Amino acid sequence: MVILMAPGGTREMAISAFEHGADSVYVGPKGWSRRPSTNELSDAEINEVIEYGNDVGKDVRVAINVMPSPGEIRQFLNKVERYVTWGAGGVMICDPGCIRLVRRHFPDVEIHVSVTAGVFNIEDIHFYRELGANHIVLPYRWGAAEIEEIRGQAEVGL
Repeated sequence: MVILMAPGGTREMAISAFEHGADSVYVGPKGWSRRPSTNELSDAEINEVIEYGNDVGKDVRVAINVMPSPGEIRQFLNKVERYVTWGAGGVMICDPGCIRLVRRHFPDVEIHVSVTAGVFNIEDIHFYRELGANHIVLPYRWGAAEIEEIRGQAEVGL
């Protein structure tokens, strides 16, 4: 099954993406997404986008693309729990330790490995799958032929 996932950016951009055919959008929480601050959302805005998406049968993923320090791990897990409780379809993460941590604490949540994690080959895909990832966001420099070549070996969504 093919799903069209689009970047959400602002609240308005996320809703517009849904209105123009996206099945899913990803949004970034302020200070936690590695996106420009103009394209990050407050938690209240993320909740609004999730509610809107759920109301129209669409999906929202939250990109938490940070590498938290030891003192930020609890806050990181609290954010994931908040978004999952609100009805987010999953999270995008770049930190390998956090992927394993999220899988352990939230066994049913969909985990996307962010493009910022640096996936370069099939071995990286296997590594992230073993950590608990459901999907891998591949770098734009991968060609269609390369993706098709490894699709059957990946055992995760690409």
